[in-house]
Amino acid sequence: MSLNHLELSKIVTELNSIIVSSRIEEITEITRSSFIFKLYQKKEYHLLINLDRQVMRLHLTQRRWKGQKTPSAFLAYLRKHLRGGILEGIKILNEDRLVEITIKNNDQTFYLIIEMIERREDILVLDSDRNVLYTLKPKDHDDLIHKPYHPPEPRKYTGSLTIPEDPDKLFNQSVEEHYDKLVEELGYQKTLSKLISGLKRALKNSEKAFSNLVKQQKDCDRWEDWQQKGELLKSQLHKVKKGDEIIMVQNYFDSPFNEISIRLDPLKSPSDNIAAYFKKARKLKSGLNHVNEKLTTAKSHCDRLNILYTTAQGISGPEELKGYLHINKDEREVNRSISEKVKGQKQNKGPSLPYQQYYSAKNKVIYVGKTSRDNDRLTFSVARGNDLWLHVRDYPGSHIVVPLRKDEVIDEESLLDAANLALNYSKAKGHQEGEVMYTKRKYLSKRKNASPGEVQVSEYKSIYIKMDTVRLKEIKERSKLLNNKY
Repeated sequence: MSLNHLELSKIVTELNSIIVSSRIEEITEITRSSFIFKLYQKKEYHLLINLDRQVMRLHLTQRRWKGQKTPSAFLAYLRKHLRGGILEGIKILNEDRLVEITIKNNDQTFYLIIEMIERREDILVLDSDRNVLYTLKPKDHDDLIHKPYHPPEPRKYTGSLTIPEDPDKLFNQSVEEHYDKLVEELGYQKTLSKLISGLKRALKNSEKAFSNLVKQQKDCDRWEDWQQKGELLKSQLHKVKKGDEIIMVQNYFDSPFNEISIRLDPLKSPSDNIAAYFKKARKLKSGLNHVNEKLTTAKSHCDRLNILYTTAQGISGPEELKGYLHINKDEREVNRSISEKVKGQKQNKGPSLPYQQYYSAKNKVIYVGKTSRDNDRLTFSVARGNDLWLHVRDYPGSHIVVPLRKDEVIDEESLLDAANLALNYSKAKGHQEGEVMYTKRKYLSKRKNASPGEVQVSEYKSIYIKMDTVRLKEIKERSKLLNNKY
C-alpha cells in the first residue's frame, strides 16, 4: 500500500517546517529502491525514501536501518553529487504523488524527483536546467538521460486520509507507525507462505521417497524367485548352452510342473548365468532388512511432515507463527522452508562499484580501484575535478581517489593513509617502499586507444614512503567497522 496524495501532501508540509536548510550528512542504501538521507540542522533527522511497491512511502524515521554491504552505482552517484549539500526546499509537483527536493551543493543546484506512482516508481537527479542526469533505473529510462524532465499529466484524486492522525504526534511519526505494522503483517504473510509451500514440497518429496522404497521392498521380496530360477538352471545345466537367450525348463517348485522360460545372457557361460541368478537372490535377500528399516524411518518422516504441514496451514496470526517456529526450531524442514528464496525470485544485485571504500584516521573516504577497467571508471566517471588522485610511480597498481570539497586541502594523516593504500595495492608492494605521486583529478587525461587504467598527468607532487603495516591494519579495521555501519 502506497501513500495517497493527501497523505503525501501532509507529510511534505511537515517536512518543509522541519528539514529545510538542513545539511545532507550521509546517504545510506537499505534496498535497491529505498534510501535514508541523514540530515542535520541543530539536531539529526533521518528521511526515508522507499519505492518498494507494497510499502512505497516518504517520511521521517526514528528507526535504525541497516545499509547494504555492497552499495549500488546509484548510491555512489547520490553521494558524489548530493552529500554535503543543503536541502533548500521540498514540494509536491502537479498535485500528484511526485515530490521535488531542491539541493544546493558546491554552488550547484540539483533537483531530486521522487516519483511515487505505481508502475512508474523512480528517483531522478536533475541539474539546474532540469535536465535528467541520472535515475534509479538507468537501463529502463536510458532515453531520459540528458533530456529535460517532464512530469506525468496531472490527475484528479478523490479520497481521504487512510492513516489516522494523532494530535500529540507528527503525522510523519503516525505514518511510520502505520507502515511498521504493515511491514510486520507483510513479513508474517511472506514467512507463512514460504513455510507452507516449503513443507508441502518437503512432504511431497518424502512421500515420493516412501513410494520408491515400497517398490524396492516388492523387488526384494522376489529374492526366492531368483533363487529358484538359479536352482532350476543348475538342475538343467546340461541343456544350457552359451549364446542362448531363453531356456524352457520344468518348474519342480510348482505343482503341476509347468514349463517356465528363464532369460539368459548370451555372452555368459552356463555356469556364469547360474551364478548371476544366485548372486541376485543373495543381494535381494540381504537388502530386504535394510529396505524394511528405511521404510519404517520414511513412514515416520512422512507422518511427522504431515503433522507439521497440517499445523502450519492452521496458523492465523503473527503470534501463532512465532510460537510455531519456536516449538519447531530444531526441525530441519521448517528452518529450510523459511530461509529458502521464493521460487522465481531473482536477486537484484545491481551494478558493482569500481572501487573498495576505506576511511582515513580523520574519517576521510578513500576509494581504491579494483581492476584496470575499474581504475578508468573510478578516475573518469566517479572522481570530480578537485578530488585528490594518487598512484605509485613507475609501477602498475590501483588508482586511489580521495573526495575533496572545493578548495579543501587534504590533512597529512589522510594523505599518508591514502599513499600507504596506493603502495599496498600496487606491484611495488613487494619492495615495501616507493614514490607515490598525487594530484587533482582535473590534471589527468586519457589519450585515444590507451590501455585500461593508463592515464596522462600534466602536473603532480610526490611523496616517498615506506610501507607502514600498522597504519594499514588500522585503516582496514576502521573501514570494516564504518562500512558495516553505513
